Amino acid sequence: MLFFSTIGNLGRDAELKLQDGREFVTFTIATTDFFKDAMGNKQETTQWISCTINGRNESLLPFLKKGVKVFIIGRGSARL
Repeated sequence: MLFFSTIGNLGRDAELKLQDGREFVTFTIATTDFFKDAMGNKQETTQWISCTINGRNESLLPFLKKGVKVFIIGRGSARL
């Protein structure tokens, strides 16, 4: 099991979803890294992370709006 933490900005407003009688909140965050390439030019790369919060968390929806900076910590899985 993978545990991780990251800071990023929400790519869209969070959504409350219902599947198989279970409720959950979904959202995506973007994390951007800046670096210089071999020629000294500034480059950036953005990673998109899909997040799900299980359970009744609709009270979070007013706070999870596009562009908001968030700190995420939890269990996860990685796919390339």
